[in-house]
Amino acid sequence: LDIDVRSGESGRVAGALTRCKGVCEVHRTTGNHGLIAKVRAEDRGEISEFVEDRVSTYQGVKDVNIAMTMETYKEDLLDL
Repeated sequence: LDIDVRSGESGRVAGALTRCKGVCEVHRTTGNHGLIAKVRAEDRGEISEFVEDRVSTYQGVKDVNIAMTMETYKEDLLDL
């Protein structure tokens, strides 16, 4: 999820996201959106429901864009 948040609201929204079932990662980013969240769900309906019923209702959230992974070629956790 690409989540556009109002200035100064990233921490509050990120904190709420970290407590949600299915949310694997939450990152504050540069660019057009303040946060990116990686969410795992059974199907598209579950993602849509999560965005409509939860994320879009959080104070400070201006917009949410959904991008779905079609195929994963590599996913590693790297020790830096």
